[in-house]
Amino acid sequence: MVFDKAREMNGDAYIYISPSVGPEDPIPPALKLETWRRLYPKHADSFQVWQEGGNPVKKIEKELVLTKRNVDTKTV
Repeated sequence: MVFDKAREMNGDAYIYISPSVGPEDPIPPALKLETWRRLYPKHADSFQVWQEGGNPVKKIEKELVLTKRNVDTKTV
């Protein structure tokens, strides 16, 4: 599991939830986020929804490049 791998690497886990809603994925993103955070309360901050029209790669780029995060930190 990603949390185990992050701990093993002494890194940070990030899990991105799709904002998409449709026939194959009818659950609204806010409910998906709430569900995952309730399932894993110790890791609640690891779950994020990426912006509508965006993609997970752009979200990761924002986290690593556009914030004040240390880019030497291991991210899983």
